[in-house]
Amino acid sequence: LVGPARAGKTLLALQMAAIGQRLFADDWLAVRTGPAAPIGFCLGLTPRLALPLPADAGPALAEFVDGYLEIREGDSGWLKLWSGEAAGFGDEAAIAAVVRLVREGGASRLEAAASGDPAFPDVPAFTLRYGESPDAARALYRRFTLGR
Repeated sequence: LVGPARAGKTLLALQMAAIGQRLFADDWLAVRTGPAAPIGFCLGLTPRLALPLPADAGPALAEFVDGYLEIREGDSGWLKLWSGEAAGFGDEAAIAAVVRLVREGGASRLEAAASGDPAFPDVPAFTLRYGESPDAARALYRRFTLGR
């Protein structure tokens, strides 16, 4: 997931974790490129999110955050996930797609991008236009989990 600050990368990654997907990275991901598909390496950083959650985050994410919130400081919180719910330091996985986030309201639309990401020219690229993060997480889940 890529996008500018406040595009919802962390919120969307945590929405995916709340529906059972393994969290691999929050803000930082080490990447090895070469002749094969790029590989992401988990840095094992604790997910940090802005608090309070937005009103449209939904009850499932609120419950998830309540269950894993370990540290709260001002308007930030850090979550402690179990090892099966989050990748550990040094875990690796191929980067299957680059999804650029555009928060613009309305129903979620996942579209093939007109051009790939310059950093990963051989990786499929998409644009996810969305309004509410629970709906966006379901769109990603349908495409990348059920659509395999």
